[in-house]
Formats: sequence, structure tokens, C-alpha cells
Amino acid sequence: MYMFWKKKQSESKLVAQSIAESELSIEALKKSLVQMDDAQFVEIDISDIRKIHLVYIRTLIDQEKLNESIVKPLTHCSKPSIQECIMNSSIIPISIFIEAKKQLFSGSVLLFDSSQNLWLAVPLKLPKQKPSCSEQKTALVNK
Repeated sequence: MYMFWKKKQSESKLVAQSIAESELSIEALKKSLVQMDDAQFVEIDISDIRKIHLVYIRTLIDQEKLNESIVKPLTHCSKPSIQECIMNSSIIPISIFIEAKKQLFSGSVLLFDSSQNLWLAVPLKLPKQKPSCSEQKTALVNK
């Protein structure tokens, strides 16, 4: 029984490792994030022949910033490069799966332009919220 469990465990590790080392693709990300209810995969039509895919974790990003700095500019963009459409100084090119996941979990939106086979990460992390007045009072009382 122990040998079977150990073999099954090592097979699971191999599957996880092969996914982690796989080529960066929408399909690989979907497989990797299948258990996450807040993982979002969105497709934006820029033209009849061009689509941009967005991948993000809803609870880690600022939705308002997403709409203002990525979705609206992309839907009104006629430029050949998506970097020219998005006015964000910290656009990060991504080429490997592990880096894509790292960016996702740090609050970035991944963009994939299939016409150029180009992956980018745009940081849109939620700002840290300040504690409310009651939380501050509680912290002072507890000291």
C-alpha cells in the first residue's frame, strides 16, 4: 500500500513539474488555474482578425484600473502594437510559464496577443487598504 501511495505521489509531482515547465499558453494557464474560482480568462476583439487575451486573478487586481488602463484603451486601439495602446510604464515582457504565474500571483494582468505571439504582464495590484478608525482604536487599546 505504501509503495502505491508513494508512486502516485511522485506521479503527481511529475505532472505538476511538467505543467510548470511547459510552454506558456492559454491552455497551460487554464490547466494550472482550474481550481481557482477567481481566475479570469477574457478575450477582447480588437479587430476582425485580432484578439487579445487577458488572464488575471480577480481578487488580486484593481478592477477599475483594469477597465481604465487596459480594457478601454485596447478596445479603441488601432495601433499595431498593444504596448502603444496601453499607457502603463511598467509593462513586463513574459516568455516562460513560471514567470507568468509569478506575475499573476503578484497582482498583474497577463495579456496575450496571438497575432504577434506576445505575452506581457501589467501590474495592477490592489492598493493596501488603511485600517478603519475602529480598527485603529482597537489596536491602540490592545497595546
